[in-house]
Amino acid sequence: MPDPVIADLVFKHRAREKLWGHGLRPRHVKAVLRNIPLFFWQDEREVPAEPGWLRLQPRRIKMVGPDDSGRLLTAILEPPDHEGATVVVTAYPSSAGDRMAYWASKQ
Repeated sequence: MPDPVIADLVFKHRAREKLWGHGLRPRHVKAVLRNIPLFFWQDEREVPAEPGWLRLQPRRIKMVGPDDSGRLLTAILEPPDHEGATVVVTAYPSSAGDRMAYWASKQ
């Protein structure tokens, strides 16, 4: 799939809490978007909802790239709406697999 067109990142309260838990702030994720990240589409999948129940989680976008200090971060995003507003679900320091995929795409 082509890279999504993201005009603005939206950070809801729960996402801010998740970022803070990883030592990050919204400015770090915004920096990744400015610094030409790599995008991966994640397939929809079933996730636990309540004990004994599953719900379908829609497709999401994984954005991997450096913040302004060069640290590689991974952000999970909802697909953008028709105006390009994109809700951030969470963000965290990139895993070894995400770092390898990012650097391999740059060669």
